[in-house]
Amino acid sequence: MIICEFAFDHPDPHNSKYSCLEVDYYPWINPTPKMPSHRLSLRKNLETGKFEVYRRLNYRQLSIFPGFTAITHYYKSILPILVFSGGFEDALDFGNNEWERWHGEDHDIDRPCLHQPPYQSLDCPKRFSE
Repeated sequence: MIICEFAFDHPDPHNSKYSCLEVDYYPWINPTPKMPSHRLSLRKNLETGKFEVYRRLNYRQLSIFPGFTAITHYYKSILPILVFSGGFEDALDFGNNEWERWHGEDHDIDRPCLHQPPYQSLDCPKRFSE
């Protein structure tokens, strides 16, 4: 996916310290003794101007009903937040590496928007200013 760093500049109406846009890398992992299951997300701290990646802990609940089984993910607390002083591309690289670490599958890596086709995200603000 192509992600535009400028799309993170709008504040979240519920918490103006952070961007309204967040990008999720994955919703869960198979837990290990050292790392519980979690969702990994990218956001921007609008007070510091730095990009952050955070892990929100989750747990699964298995519900068995006649004829079907449902698995529901519930989210709990946030693990320590990783702040990237190196910038947006460092945060993207970290998220891509974590995907490979926990899921090990081939996937389309997230790339920074270059603000012009063909490497322009659909929500790039420069897309609509021309």
